[in-house]
Amino acid sequence: MSRNEQRKPKGLSYMPLDLHVHTPASKDDYQDKGASPSDIVDIAISKGLAGICITDHNTAEWVDNVAKAAEGKPLTVFPGVEISVTGGKEGPIHIVGIFDPTQTAQDLNDLLSEIGLVAAKRGLTDQVADGDPNQVIEAIAKHGGLGILAHADSSHGVLHDMRGQPRIKVVQNPRLVAAEISSAKYRAFLDGKNADYQRELPTYEASDAHKPSEIGAHFTYFKVQELSLEGLKQCFYDYPVRIRRRDQYQVAAIPRIKSLTLSQGFFGAEQVLFHDGLNTLVGGQGVGKSLLVEFLRFALDQTSSITPIVSDTAGKLAKQLGPGGEIEVHIELANGTGYRVVRTYDGVDNPLTVTNLETNEPFYGDLASLFPIVAYSQTEAVYVARDPDAQRDVIDKFTDAPRFQRRLNEVLGELRKNDQELVKVLDARDELSAVDRDISTIDEEIKNLEKSLKSPVFEQMKTADQDKAAFEAERDYHDSLVTAVTQFDDELSLSNQPRSLTPDLPENESLKRANDLSRSSLQDLRSGLEGSTEKIKENKNAITKILDEWMPHFDHVTSRYDDLLAKAGGDQQQL
Repeated sequence: MSRNEQRKPKGLSYMPLDLHVHTPASKDDYQDKGASPSDIVDIAISKGLAGICITDHNTAEWVDNVAKAAEGKPLTVFPGVEISVTGGKEGPIHIVGIFDPTQTAQDLNDLLSEIGLVAAKRGLTDQVADGDPNQVIEAIAKHGGLGILAHADSSHGVLHDMRGQPRIKVVQNPRLVAAEISSAKYRAFLDGKNADYQRELPTYEASDAHKPSEIGAHFTYFKVQELSLEGLKQCFYDYPVRIRRRDQYQVAAIPRIKSLTLSQGFFGAEQVLFHDGLNTLVGGQGVGKSLLVEFLRFALDQTSSITPIVSDTAGKLAKQLGPGGEIEVHIELANGTGYRVVRTYDGVDNPLTVTNLETNEPFYGDLASLFPIVAYSQTEAVYVARDPDAQRDVIDKFTDAPRFQRRLNEVLGELRKNDQELVKVLDARDELSAVDRDISTIDEEIKNLEKSLKSPVFEQMKTADQDKAAFEAERDYHDSLVTAVTQFDDELSLSNQPRSLTPDLPENESLKRANDLSRSSLQDLRSGLEGSTEKIKENKNAITKILDEWMPHFDHVTSRYDDLLAKAGGDQQQL
């Protein structure tokens, strides 16, 4: 159990978690030094989060503080740490360790001390742990945590800032459980189809919040029964089903059976609460699974159409519920409206009452149409499997002729609306033709006005505007060249690496020299690209200088043009 108050869902439920949150303990890059543990907890709750993970740079200083602030509140706090490790092309690589809510800052300090992050180094991004990323991931696992690639697709991320075999070895580390990634491009590298990585790795999004207001800016839904490290592990093992980004998550509106209460009989005065996703009753032999199914169908007036099952159900009701026994079922429609259904067994009429819980008014309509269910006991499933007529009856239950007729009427209504819209479009087409004629007339008037303006200043102004636009286009062209070179360099680094010589190939010096030449060619190309970028920037600066030298001419022409308009008035001023 967590030190702070846990949410206790019945069964699996999707819960929004932000598993990368910083505090003022991240000394050199946190943006609100005055934030308190309560501020962090309250903002996380206000964002609708069920849990957060505190992941400060190389320290666990605030883990216990935030956990204590969350006690008694609907927020689970996972202890964590973001560890800086050598290995990146432009600085350290960041690895996140996530631990169970029962662990404390002292547990994480033991890990930090073991990898060389002593007290003087904690909270600082420029201090690095002993060892490489793989050794740090192994150390996190040894201390009971989950090793995660922090913001893998951006700066200080493994996919963004590492290259070649070192990056491949990190991704293939069996102790690595997931990666924080926002970009679909980078997620594609970890789908199991990449020839280098050859591994499916779960991915999720987190905020990497460096001030309270950023908490929950990015988060992910995890389908868990309880918020614990074991719950997260199960999500990572079964991530296609149990991890959803915000753009993937949808709340399904479905009818639900909420509870069943019995007044007497086999279950006594028992209330049975059902999970919102109820589709199966599971239990040992003789505990009453089939009996519950029969009680539910009896209460909802949806008994079997198979004669032997009907007889069997009547016997069970008489023996296991008994005359005068009541079954109360609470149901909820997809729109959230709740109903109380009460049915009393008397062996003859078995009276049924249905009440709308919002209005407290009785419902006298067809309960089976209001709340259709398809439920089968184990014995009935065997009958259906053996009897073709019973199988046809099952299929017929899914055919709702009135619903299809209603849909047909809706389609006919939509067609009539489309006819009306078509008429409007045809009218608009005629209006558009008239507008086009007006535009043509105005264009001709403008041409005549331009012809009447015979002063050479107007031509000079037109030429100066065109020249200025041309200068700016030449200058901006160099920006597009820099972008193209940068994108090409990224593509080279991500997907155009020379093949790696695997250990199962026989020793072959010639092949090794060929491979070295390939790598040398790639390096030469990337060096050339870097040089070309600098040259492009020099040329852009030269063009900017030329433009600056030319601008006084433009300003002079513009001044003469403005003076002429001010003096001319009339048509020139209107133009």
